[in-house]
Amino acid sequence: MSSIDEYSEAVCKLAEDFNLVVKVHPNTYTEEPERMAILTGLGIKNVDDPFINNIGLISIADWVLADYGGSAFAAIYADTNVLLLNLANPADDELMGEQSLDLQLRQWLPSIDVNQATNIKSILLDDDLWKQKTEIYQQLRDYLFFPTSGNAGALAAAELKRLLL
Repeated sequence: MSSIDEYSEAVCKLAEDFNLVVKVHPNTYTEEPERMAILTGLGIKNVDDPFINNIGLISIADWVLADYGGSAFAAIYADTNVLLLNLANPADDELMGEQSLDLQLRQWLPSIDVNQATNIKSILLDDDLWKQKTEIYQQLRDYLFFPTSGNAGALAAAELKRLLL
């Protein structure tokens, strides 16, 4: 699933007011020249290295727009505002399914449908919306990620020691 076909024009308009960095999925970059052509045709520059570690980009971003996959989870991990871009019938995708965490995230985080794409800028600038996320993000981090804050090395060493003994 890719949101490029449905959302690229609305995202392109954000470049008028924001520093826009687009990082597509590596498979899109290498296997979907027609989608890359859409971005190029709209003047959207993509990150040159399709295999760059997203967390660095995400941690310095003000917002992340994500459809499905790892970017939304990386944004939660990095405590970066994320707006989820919905596509039609995502549960029907062979890589998804009704129990997908990608779909469940939409219960807690802001998301929009294609018919709302022209509202992306106003949603991003809605300070009240993003103030509400702090507690939700912490709850999601606690649920989704092993608690490593400040002691990841010690936890990894303890786990390795446990496994090796």
